[in-house]
Amino acid sequence: FSFPYETVSANFPELTGLRTLVDDGTGYIFTPHFRDTLVAWIRDGGTFICYPHTGSLMLDGSKPSFMEAVKLPADIEAERRITLGRGKVIILGTLPDEKDESQVVRFGELLEEFGAKPEVRISPRVNNALFWRGNTAYLVVVNKQRSHIGAFWHESTLPAAEAALPDLRIKVTPLFDLESAIDPVDGRPIETTDGSLLFDLPATDYAVIQLQRKQP
Repeated sequence: FSFPYETVSANFPELTGLRTLVDDGTGYIFTPHFRDTLVAWIRDGGTFICYPHTGSLMLDGSKPSFMEAVKLPADIEAERRITLGRGKVIILGTLPDEKDESQVVRFGELLEEFGAKPEVRISPRVNNALFWRGNTAYLVVVNKQRSHIGAFWHESTLPAAEAALPDLRIKVTPLFDLESAIDPVDGRPIETTDGSLLFDLPATDYAVIQLQRKQP
């Protein structure tokens, strides 16, 4: 979704300064310390996006689970929101399926609603990562599903070829004041139309674009 994020360790949680925290879907087991730190952070104004199974087990086998700590049932099947102190808990019924465009779009809307603002918009949707250093960003885009990621890094192009992934024409719209966009390998300017960047993305490859933000 092309927004900046930090990774939080459930064993050594540091939540200071964060507004929104998202379970990546693997947070089945919490330590009691993380459960208590998380609940306190939510009560203090944080927003936590999670799933019915989030924190369902404690590492030491103790109780309560995360859902019990916030007084919610563990069998929620649809999106549900609760207020906890000055914060919120958003429980999604199921993990978003990356093959279901509507679920992915809904998840993106939810992230934006709670402060995860994207810095670029990419069409059609592909896997991407945006790395900043000062006013310079490097946008990496790879063609579609994570299951074919090996093909993008040239470990093997066979999986992507056999899957008949399409060659794509990518449109990137920066949501910041852009000064320039180039290919970082040869310095070639990237085609720009109406404020958006246009470039080709072959089925079995990846692309890197260097973006320069205007100086404030």
